[in-house]
Amino acid sequence: MKIALYHGFTDIHFEMLGYFLEYIKYTKININIYAFSENDHGKQWKEYYVNLFDINIKWTDPTIFNPYNYDLIILLTDDDKTFKDDWLEEFGQKKVICIDHCGLIRRNNMMLRIGTRFFNRRPNTLWALPCYYGINKFNKIKILEENTKIQPLSKIKILCIGIQNRPPCIEFLTDLFENFDDLEFHIIARFFNVNYDSYKNIFTYQLCPTNIMFDLVKKSNYILCLDNPLNDFPIANSISGAIPISFSYGCQLIIPSTWNKFYNFKSAIVYNDNYLQKNGQTKLNLSNNIDLDKIYSELYELVAHRNVVFDNFLKNKLENNKNSLNWQIQILNMIEFPIPNIIINYNLKENINEIIHNFKLEFREIHLINCNIEINENYIYSYNQINNILKINESIMLNINNEYSDLVYEEIIKIISIRNYKDVIIINNSCDINKILSIYNRHSIYYNYENKIIIIPQR
Repeated sequence: MKIALYHGFTDIHFEMLGYFLEYIKYTKININIYAFSENDHGKQWKEYYVNLFDINIKWTDPTIFNPYNYDLIILLTDDDKTFKDDWLEEFGQKKVICIDHCGLIRRNNMMLRIGTRFFNRRPNTLWALPCYYGINKFNKIKILEENTKIQPLSKIKILCIGIQNRPPCIEFLTDLFENFDDLEFHIIARFFNVNYDSYKNIFTYQLCPTNIMFDLVKKSNYILCLDNPLNDFPIANSISGAIPISFSYGCQLIIPSTWNKFYNFKSAIVYNDNYLQKNGQTKLNLSNNIDLDKIYSELYELVAHRNVVFDNFLKNKLENNKNSLNWQIQILNMIEFPIPNIIINYNLKENINEIIHNFKLEFREIHLINCNIEINENYIYSYNQINNILKINESIMLNINNEYSDLVYEEIIKIISIRNYKDVIIINNSCDINKILSIYNRHSIYYNYENKIIIIPQR
């Protein structure tokens, strides 16, 4: 299957490419990207993504795009008029997947629509917040700690990104933040209509270069969003690009309480705004200590949700790796069972680096439970609580190495049996298989392989 990703804008929405590029990297799907990279704006974004994801990305000029050459086309922005109406009339309902930036349907004739967020007016539309791992928690902590060491008395950094998120006046900030003098505001927009020059803790960046913007994001504690009554698309129908950036780069999001009625974010700070609401101005007092655990937990959920949505129309249409050297995958291929994207390794303590290296070739995510190893790499997670797998909303392969007793097996199998997914279980030691199957309590088959057992649920 030949797949194309189309982005015809010359100067906006390049931030949307990030969540697709990350997905492409970790699922190893071949997608041809059509986006401008020769102009200054496109060149900056391409260079940034190449360095961030450490992949060689070929961007082809959209002006030579030919829809006849592809089986599936992803239109990155719904109102991108460089994607011709004639193409939509001929191919839209056959092979075009549209990313909707707005709750309103702005163009018709699409095979599938995916929102950039959940839209209340279209509750049955698929959605995926366009976020990705711009910086992992380990490196975010390191940067924030280094900032404090270099400048012990440095101010708390708050970022405002985009025209909508420009504070309308200085009183907006002084009214909202009790400790205004302890804060440092960095405001990025294409143009400004308020002069902040008299305030030493407010910095503005007009037409900010891409690398400088993301350097600021990485060093910031918070990202502030605000409701702009002049916005043509109220928040019920649109999304601020600053929201996914805040999650992608480990910043705590500050948003109006009216917004979070639609989003229901768990890690965001919400406020009331007297400029738009009559229920009292919130007074915020911020500190350097943001809750990174909560932020990155929510980022994991958002990225995992994106992966499941994208898998349904991309990865699941492609064949499994038929040339795998892993015996587990060879068995699943033999019976034409879908290969999970996530492998959970419990209590594997020998040759852990070799195991990670081998599994990285086959799986999108690797989880290490009770392995006592610190990881500084995206999509590899290390923790001690087996109950965490209940948060994973897709099928997994569970690889268990038990040095103790069948009681450990039994406890893990009980947890797996709660999940309503086609989870594959591998046990690396001898055990009472009949007892294990009785606890698992679902239709399954199993194979023995060199003192290992693989349990596969039936469809």
